Amino acid sequence: MRTELELQVSAKSSLSDILFNIRLAGYGYVCIEYSGAGDSGSIDDVYLIKKENASQDEEGIINLNVSRWDLDRIYLPSDVRDIIEKTADSVLDGGADWYNNDGGGGTLLICTEDGHYYDDRYVNIVSQEYYSETGNVLK
Repeated sequence: MRTELELQVSAKSSLSDILFNIRLAGYGYVCIEYSGAGDSGSIDDVYLIKKENASQDEEGIINLNVSRWDLDRIYLPSDVRDIIEKTADSVLDGGADWYNNDGGGGTLLICTEDGHYYDDRYVNIVSQEYYSETGNVLK
């Protein structure tokens, strides 16, 4: 079942207003899952995580306290999700290239309290080995 959070925000709301309202509803983090390959990438899922289901350490790394599969995924209205996705796109454009060639993906977590984010990204790399040989096809 897909549960959607009702927020007192609209597509014209600022990102800080959206994060504030999500925090007021009891959610500490916005989770954005993404993947891509072959010159294109996409955001696969955007959902909310309750504050008690994740924690942030002194280095700024956000860790889930429960399995990703055990989370109650709460979704955002499409107009609010669009704003979050645009923000995620601007963050994901920097750093390691996760969408070209053999692709990659990851999870971007945004803290609703202060806007801090943690991007846990992977990049698929295929290596090649070269061999040379000589011979004579007439022998």
